[in-house]
Amino acid sequence: MNQPTNPTMDEQTTHDLLSLSMQLNRQAFAQPPVDNWLGSFLALLYERFPAIGGVHIVQTIGDQAVVQATAGNVPPNAGASILLNAASPVMQALTTHERVIVPDLRIYPILYGDEAVGALVAYTAALPPAIDDVLGALAVQIGAAIMQQTHVSTPQTGPLRRQVRLMQSLYQITREVSTSLEVNEIIRHATQSVVETLNMAHATVLLYDHTLTSGEVVTLLDNNAMDQLRQFQAVIIENIDNSAPEVLGASKAIAQKFGIKSMLIMPLASGGSLLGAMTIDVYDQPRPFTTEEIEVVQALGSQLSNSIRNAQLFAELGQRAKQFELIAELSRRAMSSLDRDAILAIVAEQTAQLIASDGISVALHGSDEPKLYIYLLTTASGIEQKAHAVEFPYEETALRMVCNSGESLILDDISGSDYPDYKMLARHAAPDSWDTEPIMHAALVVPLLVGGRAIGTFNLTRKQRGTYTTLDLAVLEQIANQLSIALENARLFAQAASRVQTERLLNRMSASLQQGDLQSILLNTTQEIAEALGAHRARVRLQATAADPVTADRLRTFLDSKSFKVQRASSAPSNTVKKE
Repeated sequence: MNQPTNPTMDEQTTHDLLSLSMQLNRQAFAQPPVDNWLGSFLALLYERFPAIGGVHIVQTIGDQAVVQATAGNVPPNAGASILLNAASPVMQALTTHERVIVPDLRIYPILYGDEAVGALVAYTAALPPAIDDVLGALAVQIGAAIMQQTHVSTPQTGPLRRQVRLMQSLYQITREVSTSLEVNEIIRHATQSVVETLNMAHATVLLYDHTLTSGEVVTLLDNNAMDQLRQFQAVIIENIDNSAPEVLGASKAIAQKFGIKSMLIMPLASGGSLLGAMTIDVYDQPRPFTTEEIEVVQALGSQLSNSIRNAQLFAELGQRAKQFELIAELSRRAMSSLDRDAILAIVAEQTAQLIASDGISVALHGSDEPKLYIYLLTTASGIEQKAHAVEFPYEETALRMVCNSGESLILDDISGSDYPDYKMLARHAAPDSWDTEPIMHAALVVPLLVGGRAIGTFNLTRKQRGTYTTLDLAVLEQIANQLSIALENARLFAQAASRVQTERLLNRMSASLQQGDLQSILLNTTQEIAEALGAHRARVRLQATAADPVTADRLRTFLDSKSFKVQRASSAPSNTVKKE
């Protein structure tokens, strides 16, 4: 049978709850907080409620619940930390945000907002409901007190508490930056967290773009500091005013203008490559950085580097997926046309979306002619819909080496070349405009291969030097493969159409030869040939043999009176043949 609730007990419990809450608020939220306030609070809790055999508070740090304070008779096997796994009742309380009751143990989650930051663990076989409610209410208050203590930096916190705070902050930072695949979001979390963790004034993350060798750059690093970063060594400047000139160089004045007194610069590296740097700035007074602070920034920098690199790889995968879609679209559009000018315009348009370029061109070479024809597919106004060819002697060009070898090239700078085709690419203009200075520098050149034979090259140029990468080359080679197939299809179609036209001409001529007199045969045949060749004038000369003098005299008489001229009338759709 259930016992009736004792009103006196409820009143006493309420009084005890108020007393504990007042002590918690008075000591934990004092400025600075009272040293060991959490231990004093648990001692009072154990004193007020003897039904609790023992109690301690744990705080989550990574996959561990670390004991922060203890009071009463806690079992010796409880340990200084608890591994948080699926079998742990503490983990269950942290996950469900509900109290968990197991034999001889009650666990109350300590919440801070929507996040479980720890747990209050009471060792007891039985506990009155009123005290059970008190412990649940106190656990809610403890969350805010613990988190407030985490963000306060005072000499009274003690080395152990500061270490715990740093470990928790590092875990929090690691969790935030590891779950994001967006570089800007990762940097925002990292800089905000390191400022709060180390109580610093300012933090900055710089990421380097190694594909750019020129541009407007704002930095506080001179060559000496950059050399240290490239060797993955931290740069520590305890007092900028007294720093050596070679560290910051001319940028020292900029740092002083911003009021920076001390600076810690940690390299961000991943896979043996320097991604950038994290800078920690002190504005108040110059001061040295402690070993602990340097280790924290180094640990964070390592995690941040991996997260940034993962985000960059993820972005590259997304870019590659988009490139494959655009290449498939290019193939579909290029293969649907059999007109060379249309094919070149389509490929130039799609290429501009796939690879950054300031100039796009195609060079074509026939195996049986000593000429190379270059088509500029882009102009200042956009894509050239009908590019005009510029002719060069094949043996005098540099692009012939790509055609002959079948190997692609990445060129950092073609502006100083003496080859006529490179001069044209560097100026992106026909020879009559070569009085201008070169505007293009970096170039990508890939061969257009058909059946193992090069029919020309596909070329991209940029105004910056050394900007193209092997990734750009791989994409351009895929585009070139589609362009080669489309151009070959257009050539075969034109060749087949020409053969059909020739066959039709022969058939018409054969039919005209079967009927009519000599004059009609000559007129019809001459007109058919003139139309096929686009000729404006045609003459037919016949010679009779001496073996038949009669026929020879008649033919000579006929030829003397019949000389024919093929004339293209401006208003007529076809050629006409007239007698002179």
